[in-house]
Amino acid sequence: MLHYSARQRNDGRWDYTCSGRPVGYCCPYSPIPEDGSIPSAEKWNEKIAPLRDKFHTLGHATEDEAQDCYKQYLLDTSLTLKTTEPENANQQNRCRVCKKFTACLAMVGAYSMFVLCPEHQTREVVAGLLVVGESWES
Repeated sequence: MLHYSARQRNDGRWDYTCSGRPVGYCCPYSPIPEDGSIPSAEKWNEKIAPLRDKFHTLGHATEDEAQDCYKQYLLDTSLTLKTTEPENANQQNRCRVCKKFTACLAMVGAYSMFVLCPEHQTREVVAGLLVVGESWES
């Protein structure tokens, strides 16, 4: 079981961590070795290479800053906006912002999903809805 949370370091600074180890931008930039053992390594490395300057080991002054740092990492690396209404949408739900019916979704990773109409499919709207705090994953 994985435990995600902001944790205070011995020097008083904060990192966002997974089971006690810094994750996201709170750790050094480290591409995945492209030795064939991980099929998507090349694609991932291409995605994170332009973000290399955001990775750091300095920590944050507060728990909130560490959580926001991880939120920015998630938005930068795993935000998917599905702005086109599917042709055969059997199920429609109300947009979280304007309450119009839509079949469009915004997803952050595999676990955070928001029903948002095409008008509200923006990084800024998703950032306002996405909560990063303590979580568990198995």
